[in-house]
Amino acid sequence: MIKFLDFLNEEGELQGGLHSRNPMKARKAAGELRAEMRNKIPASHAERLIGKYSNHPKLAAELRNAKEKYPEADVRPILKTHIRQMGIKHMGV
Repeated sequence: MIKFLDFLNEEGELQGGLHSRNPMKARKAAGELRAEMRNKIPASHAERLIGKYSNHPKLAAELRNAKEKYPEADVRPILKTHIRQMGIKHMGV
């Protein structure tokens, strides 16, 4: 039986998107993010877009840094690096 506490992370925040313990939700979020990553993602829009899928603080900090320095740069390489580091297998990166 799945309980509500199974969907909370260590900080007590509700998990969603790529970090969900529900495998179907995680795969769905991964598929949506893969579709978004087919096109260029400018740094100026990346934090808002990626926030739907991941609330990883280190990733958010790097996206904010890229937004400040290079607002029109493509952030897909940053995303791929963090996906590998987080060990999200169903992303296929």
